[in-house]
Amino acid sequence: MEKPHSHNIWESGRMVEAARRHRRIVQVGTQNPSKEYCLAAREFVRSGRLGRIGLVKVYNLKSGGPFRLGPAGTSPPGFDWDRWLGRAPFRPYHQQIFAGGWHQYWDVCGGDLTDDGIHQLDLALMLLGDPGLPHNVRAVGGRYVHRGDDSEVPDVMVVNWEFDDFVMTFELTGYPRYMVKSSDTLRRKTIVSDWKQNATRVELYGSELLMIVGRHGGGFVVEKNDSQVVEKVLGEVGDAEHYRNFIECVRSRQTPNADISIAHASNVIAHMGNIAHRVGNVALRFDAATGRFDDERANAMIRPPYRAGYELPEV
Repeated sequence: MEKPHSHNIWESGRMVEAARRHRRIVQVGTQNPSKEYCLAAREFVRSGRLGRIGLVKVYNLKSGGPFRLGPAGTSPPGFDWDRWLGRAPFRPYHQQIFAGGWHQYWDVCGGDLTDDGIHQLDLALMLLGDPGLPHNVRAVGGRYVHRGDDSEVPDVMVVNWEFDDFVMTFELTGYPRYMVKSSDTLRRKTIVSDWKQNATRVELYGSELLMIVGRHGGGFVVEKNDSQVVEKVLGEVGDAEHYRNFIECVRSRQTPNADISIAHASNVIAHMGNIAHRVGNVALRFDAATGRFDDERANAMIRPPYRAGYELPEV
């Protein structure tokens, strides 16, 4: 299943319930839990050698340009635009939206926080032992560089969440051309090339050591004073291992590496960040037991309205 696996927090919870009720194997496309170097990084964290971790930084500092909607175009013959929109409010067909511009609109997407950043968030939670949901969220962001274009989603965004034992931050951009995503080609030969230009990394600040982990390839490095390398592990993308794990679990009925119940947490915190931004760049308290915020504007986004004919039934 592609990530993010839901348009909102409410849908994610219903998917977890449905998978358990019907005893189905549901694997989400956050491939990190299936890759050896990610598992090795998690074991290093579990060893305690990093020391006490109070701060985790997650980056999604990608390049990008302004978005222009352009002329509407014509719907392809036989294409059901209404069904493509699904639960989202109806709008006339537009070629640029269908061709990828949907990433720029809240009705059908969560911006790059849910489109790409959720991979790094999921990896960070995995490294930290799946700590559950945070108590609060804060966000700031907007269109600061590509001002006046046709996008609704931020090109600069900073979010932080407070958990029981640590704070996690997330930084997003959609403009600096010198940033490069983790990839096989970027770090197949060397792990310690300039990490500050890696757009999709996770940094764990322990009291003793620093760990930097690349997502979807990139491996990890552990450093101490003066950037002295304590350990480094190369790593490539884990797609094949993820597919294999899903097929094996369909046969064995075991829980897959990125089970829907595990991916639920990263999905929720990503939506929390977008909600805090969309209601006015605010701080929100969140009660994991009830799944509610301390702001009714935010609660309205947990389960937004569904267009007639595309409602999800209550079971």
